[in-house]
Amino acid sequence: LIIFSDTYDVRRDTWDPEIPDFVVFTDVYDAPIIISLCSLKRHRLAFLTCAIKNHVGTVSGPSRVDTRGYIHSFPGESDEFLQVIAETAGLINTELTIVDAREIMAIDGPLRGYGGEIREVNKVVICGDMVAADAYCAQIMEENDETFDSSWVQPTLERAEELGLGTADLNQVEIIEINETSLEELDGRGMPDRFA
Repeated sequence: LIIFSDTYDVRRDTWDPEIPDFVVFTDVYDAPIIISLCSLKRHRLAFLTCAIKNHVGTVSGPSRVDTRGYIHSFPGESDEFLQVIAETAGLINTELTIVDAREIMAIDGPLRGYGGEIREVNKVVICGDMVAADAYCAQIMEENDETFDSSWVQPTLERAEELGLGTADLNQVEIIEINETSLEELDGRGMPDRFA
């Protein structure tokens, strides 16, 4: 993203006039396919940096302080702050989300300097629904961080659902877990020739 420079001013029709246009990189906005590659880590204000939170980088740009300033104008951890993260994600819709959760930042973060601790999880999450990916990653975080509660991300997930970005109800998605044993079982059946 650092090499991108051109931007669009983007907004939702439903936004109040006091909400500024969000500045979005043209290269990202116009891309025919968008794959979000993000790391699962605890964030001390947004609680969780993952599929939805990852989009803040695509709209703020390296020097776009007005968009970033608006996002951070709300008190940290407030419902308004967590909901505007979902509004941001809705401006750039991804076709696929790949979350690196091999090692995660737990306790606090996103930096060790804030008191974060690295935990080994050894998972990679691949999902076509950014909201389901975030909901699933919240479960992973809760399982591996004794100070994290997955209910904290609900304002973000609920607003994302209202915007039609996906579902946070993991009962509505099929979760397939692949480990070394299941890979050995799949090996004898050959590789698929297409995805649908």
